[in-house]
Amino acid sequence: MEGLREARFPFSKLDENLICPIKTFAPEVREGSTVPTPVLFLQANFIRGGLLLTINAVHRTMDITGQVHMLSLLSKACRNVPFTDEEVTNGNLDRRNIIPLLDENWEADAQPPVIPKTTSTDTPSKQSAPPPQIGYAWAYFSFTSTSVAQLKAHATSSVTSPSAFVSSDDSLCALIWQSIARARLARLDPATASIFTRIVEIRQLFDIPKEFPGNIVTQTLNNSTLQDVTSQTIGDLASQLRSKLDPESLKHTFQANATRQARTKNKIIKPAAVDHSNFVMMSSWMKADCYDFDFNLGLGKPEAVRRPKFTPFPGAVFLSPRALDGEVVAGMCLREDEMEILKADEELLKYGQYIG
Repeated sequence: MEGLREARFPFSKLDENLICPIKTFAPEVREGSTVPTPVLFLQANFIRGGLLLTINAVHRTMDITGQVHMLSLLSKACRNVPFTDEEVTNGNLDRRNIIPLLDENWEADAQPPVIPKTTSTDTPSKQSAPPPQIGYAWAYFSFTSTSVAQLKAHATSSVTSPSAFVSSDDSLCALIWQSIARARLARLDPATASIFTRIVEIRQLFDIPKEFPGNIVTQTLNNSTLQDVTSQTIGDLASQLRSKLDPESLKHTFQANATRQARTKNKIIKPAAVDHSNFVMMSSWMKADCYDFDFNLGLGKPEAVRRPKFTPFPGAVFLSPRALDGEVVAGMCLREDEMEILKADEELLKYGQYIG
């Protein structure tokens, strides 16, 4: 535990193959299977001087909000604290009717938004060289509460539209997207598309109680070029991300997708083909309150909440739950050459510190 603490709990020391009860990309459950399938796994890893408690949830059954609420219930149960009537009722709502579908007059003429398939272009100087063996790296970057506040202030002051609001989450997402885009400019043409998707939790848009554990998220799609992403101010890029969070648009798109799926006989959704060389998928857990759970173990509150390293997923970025002192840790998976550039990115290092 002391070694982990001194290293600040990096990806390199937190491998899911060693500390998790199931892998992130576990085999799919076969359609029509009648065998009950667990949806929440826990594993206690006893190490010298401490404990690593890992919790895996099946994403089809719950999002991060649902998973955190399930953990809050587990922590209450461990302390023999009874659940409230509201927790029991809202936790058992009928998922089949939780999202109101659009009426029969709605025409499914528009296709659901998809991540565009793009082809990246290496710079001419790199085209003649044989393609190197690509390696991928997971790494964490730490942002203190002070640096996050400074970043938000900088973003707010650099928005060209005077009435635009940007949050800390918007600002941090913009900084990370722009930093990754700069790293990719070392090998890609500036006109190459840069795709940024952002997972958004939308319970409040449908008056769904926060105690409902189901998967109620959608994603926004931002499509620019590397040149555009790197040339904008942090404030304008954050404002661009914020503009995709229009409540009515998010609500209608989600209902349209749900209605389209309800009218489709084949319910299996195949994942879209993605060019990971210019793709960033952001999932923010900053608001997930994970640092108050003690599970009555007598060990106090957790020192760190992290996402263990798993199979490389280039372009994936996770903002970990905000710590008690306000620290936010961003975990990301990139090509090794991109990560080396990112580790020396002066703009990123104004606010963040590399952990690994």
